[in-house]
Amino acid sequence: MGTNIRNNLSRSNPYYIPKHEYLMARHFAMQYNDWKKAKREIESRIGYGYHVGDVHGTDIHDPVFDAQMKTEGYLNKIELVEQTAKIAGEELWEFVLLGATTECSYEYLRLVKSIPCCKDSYYRMYRKFFWLLNHQICNLLNGKPNIFKEE
Repeated sequence: MGTNIRNNLSRSNPYYIPKHEYLMARHFAMQYNDWKKAKREIESRIGYGYHVGDVHGTDIHDPVFDAQMKTEGYLNKIELVEQTAKIAGEELWEFVLLGATTECSYEYLRLVKSIPCCKDSYYRMYRKFFWLLNHQICNLLNGKPNIFKEE
């Protein structure tokens, strides 16, 4: 069930990003389900909602604190991908999220999940997702804040 979308869009496309930046965003998004699984595994070991607090700069090894920090890292990435899908896909964000984080094709979404839009509309949202995600990843790599996160 592979998504056969071209890596190279026309430079005139409003959601154009260079091939390797698209591939970076694509591979980032494809880790979404791994992050959710890892987060669930950690939470099952330390318990849901357990918060260590704001402890910084300690030399004492605390496995619970380490697990909490990993969980927060996964949660930030999960939220980034979900928020990007919500902005790109609006009311169809769940379809965009599924397509962007798995190898589901439009045909699968149409036949199995009953996506209520045409192929062109879906791929416009799909490309917008990766365009937004690429910009967000670049911002984070350059030390800029998450533009989608509500404070």
